[in-house]
Amino acid sequence: MQIEAWRILETLETGERLTMGQLADVALMNPPTLTKLVDRMVSDGLVHRQVARHDHRQINVLATALGRKRMLRIRREVEGQDADLLQNLGRPATEELIELLKGITSGSNAGDQSSDFREHR
Repeated sequence: MQIEAWRILETLETGERLTMGQLADVALMNPPTLTKLVDRMVSDGLVHRQVARHDHRQINVLATALGRKRMLRIRREVEGQDADLLQNLGRPATEELIELLKGITSGSNAGDQSSDFREHR
């Protein structure tokens, strides 16, 4: 499963009825890409679309039982990997790694951190 699909399933796990636009914002995806991915997820039986209750012009995306089952299986695998990482690196190094990864994903200070990395090698 693509990480974006897993992210969508994790987002839908809250039970909140999200429109495609809201889901695109939360999942950090542009709407055309999200639509293509949701189309594949519908074909795979992971999600289904439903006309929004409050506005029949909008579509909500909901996880199916199969989608929830797969998302929970992947979540357990990720939690196991997190536990292994914590055991192997220890809490301080794991927290530092998380902060570095957050910096990379947000784009902030990425250049500063990469120069720090080169100095420590």
